[in-house]
Amino acid sequence: IMNTVTKAIKKLIEVQPYYGLFAMGVNREWSPDIPTLCVGLDGINFKLEINKEYWYKHNENERMGLIMHELGHILFFHITDLEDWHSKCPDHNLLNICMDLEVNSWIPAEYHWEESMAFQLIKLLRIPLGMGTQWYIKFFEGFKKAAKSYSNGENNSKNNSDNNQSAE
Repeated sequence: IMNTVTKAIKKLIEVQPYYGLFAMGVNREWSPDIPTLCVGLDGINFKLEINKEYWYKHNENERMGLIMHELGHILFFHITDLEDWHSKCPDHNLLNICMDLEVNSWIPAEYHWEESMAFQLIKLLRIPLGMGTQWYIKFFEGFKKAAKSYSNGENNSKNNSDNNQSAE
């Protein structure tokens, strides 16, 4: 039943052996209860849950990228240390984005999938690759602080004096 998942893992063993061999030890199952893929604890093991409809929308390389992404959450201890991460960053959405940035920055470009917000942010904001979740949290907190200062008018005094200069 999971032939395409097994096929993607076998291919990963060939092209990305670190991920492929790690994937062999992770339990996996189809789940209509999630919109994409996710990993979590399964007793003393980990389990990869996959939405079948979402899975079949992707080609073989994208499927390998999706598996690498989920495994990255395990490898970077995002699952086992989640409670600690929430104490460092109570904003769940921001934390999720920053964890995805950390994970996706290690996935080679040929395995990227189009709808990933993390890949889009990396391109759009030219965010450095290979940084840790904590670095990305500080980056976005600084970004939010700067945006708040800007919207509160802290930059208007310079802009107003620039706008009042006459053109010659």
